[in-house]
Amino acid sequence: MSTHLKNGYTLPPEREFCPINLDVPWTRVTMRRQDTKISLHVHDTLRKGATSILVGTVDTDVVVILVGVFYCLVNRYPDLDLWVGFNAGRHFWYYHINSVYLELGKNNCQTLPFFQAFTGCDVTS
Repeated sequence: MSTHLKNGYTLPPEREFCPINLDVPWTRVTMRRQDTKISLHVHDTLRKGATSILVGTVDTDVVVILVGVFYCLVNRYPDLDLWVGFNAGRHFWYYHINSVYLELGKNNCQTLPFFQAFTGCDVTS
């Protein structure tokens, strides 16, 4: 089933919106922020045959970005098992992104990166 837009355009059903373009060759990637490039590194690793990935970070932006693009990655790689090792001071946590995605749901995960981009914040105080 196609999605019809107000301006008369129609989106084919197989092309859902994805915040990153997974089909762009590495030589054409011009992202300045390294935390955004993490999703492309994950995609590249999956493309080379990996199914379980652990990303280590101290930046909460990386967690938000990976949760936000998870549905794009899992659509292409259904066997994906994605983990984030998050270090904050003397504390260390493992987040299973698959579980976060299932708990939040697809719509909330899709909107999370946009909320973070507009607010410039991924935590509340």
